Amino acid sequence: MQSESSSLTRWPDVVEEFPDLAPTYDAMSKNLDAMRENTKQYYRWMAAAMKPWLGKRTMEVGAGPGLLTAFMSDFDYYLITETWAPYLADLRRIAGGRPGVEIRDLDVGDLNAKRSEFRSLQLDSIFSTNMLEHIKDDVAVLRDMGDAVGPGRRVVNLVPAYRYLYGDSDRVIGHFRRYEPAELRAKMELAGLIVERIIPFNQAGVFSWLLINKVLRRQNASDDQYALFDRFVPFFRLWENVVRLPVGLSLIGVGRTPGP
Repeated sequence: MQSESSSLTRWPDVVEEFPDLAPTYDAMSKNLDAMRENTKQYYRWMAAAMKPWLGKRTMEVGAGPGLLTAFMSDFDYYLITETWAPYLADLRRIAGGRPGVEIRDLDVGDLNAKRSEFRSLQLDSIFSTNMLEHIKDDVAVLRDMGDAVGPGRRVVNLVPAYRYLYGDSDRVIGHFRRYEPAELRAKMELAGLIVERIIPFNQAGVFSWLLINKVLRRQNASDDQYALFDRFVPFFRLWENVVRLPVGLSLIGVGRTPGP
C-alpha cells in the first residue's frame, strides 16, 4: 500500500509556503470587500448547489464574512465557525437571531481537539467553501472534519478547480493549490472518506478567471467585474442545468464518513 506522501507526489502544491501572511490577509480582505455587495446572485447559486448534500444539522467551518452564510437556511441547527473578529461580527449580524443558528470562534486546526464536543451535537454534515486551498495539510483537515461529525455523516467542500487556472489572483490571496478532480478524490480517500460525488461548478467562471489571470494578469477582480458577472448568474445557472460539461471554476467534493 502506498504511503500518503507518495500517493500525492502527482499533485505537488503550486506554492510551498507563504512566509509572510500579512499581505495575503490584506489581499483577501480587499477581495472580499469587493465581493460583498456584488456577488449575491453568485452565492445564492452556490448555496443552492451545496444544500442538497447537507443535512438538517450542519456545521460550516471557515465561514469568512458570511458571503455564503446569508443564503443558507432551513436547518434545524446551523453551527458557523470563524476566527477573525471582524468576520465573527459580520456573521453575528447576518445570523441576526435566526433560530437554530450558532456562531463560534473556532480555528479549523482545533477540530480534532474538540471532536467529542462536536459529536455530542449530533451533526449530520460539515462543510466549507474556498477554505482547503489555504491549508498546507488539507488531508489532515478533511480527516478532522470527518472525525468531528462521526460515522455515516457527510463532509462537503467547495474548492477552486484546475491547475491550469492558477494565477496571480490565487497566489496573492494565499492559495497553495487549485484542485484537479482526481486530486480532490484521492485526498478525500486518504482522509478516510467515501467519495460520493465530485461536481464541477460554475462553467462560465472559467472564462472570466482566464481573462483576469492569464490575459489581464490582475491580482483581483474589480467591483464592476464582479457586478457584471453577477448580473448574468441567472443565465449561467440555466445554462449549467441544461449543458452539463465536466468543467467549472470550482469543484464540490461530496464525501461520507464510513459507518451506518
